[in-house]
Amino acid sequence: MTPVNGISGINGLDVQHSLDHASSPNGDLQSLANRFSDLLSKEPSAQPVPEVGAPSVLSHVVGEHERMYRGLFHDIAKTSLDIDKMTPQQATAKQMELMFRTVNVNMQHNACTYVAQSAKSGLQTLMKNQ
Repeated sequence: MTPVNGISGINGLDVQHSLDHASSPNGDLQSLANRFSDLLSKEPSAQPVPEVGAPSVLSHVVGEHERMYRGLFHDIAKTSLDIDKMTPQQATAKQMELMFRTVNVNMQHNACTYVAQSAKSGLQTLMKNQ
């Protein structure tokens, strides 16, 4: 076999330089590690504790989602009563609109469920590691 021209072997000095560079902590990484250590060293009581029952981002999201569901159910019920008065084109357009809204609400529900499950898994992992 003939050697391929243009490809050189890995020089031992290049490998050592790469290993040294990879093992030395990055300045930004070190500052983040120091900040993390400082945050962990603070007393937990120094952090503001939200009031029990106070509105949170999660309660706002759940409330908005519930309003969307209720509005959708109300519009479906109203449409079922008014369908006899609509032309076939209007009925088709209304059905398509309601189907689109149903899919939208279901997608948002799935996204919220995924975020909740992800947070739960993260918290479980954190608790296992302590």
